[in-house]
Amino acid sequence: MSNGGFLSQDGQAVAIVHREDPSTGTIQVNATRPPGAQGVAGQGTVFTLTFMAKTSGRSMVTITQGGAKDPGMQAISVSPAQAAITIQ
Repeated sequence: MSNGGFLSQDGQAVAIVHREDPSTGTIQVNATRPPGAQGVAGQGTVFTLTFMAKTSGRSMVTITQGGAKDPGMQAISVSPAQAAITIQ
């Protein structure tokens, strides 16, 4: 897991914390700026998630719940998404 640069574009530190649950195959990721820091606007990568393949095959990666706030700290709707991953 690494910082994607979007939340730290103004030099603020970003805390990226994740929790894995191997029994369900899920991971929860939170990326936050320091308390009191101004918001950022625009588009970009929040974080990069790197996988270590255990075997070849095909699997789905699904974002089931997401949350974001705009620079005024108002909630932004985030839609679920998924992608197919093929390991050869």
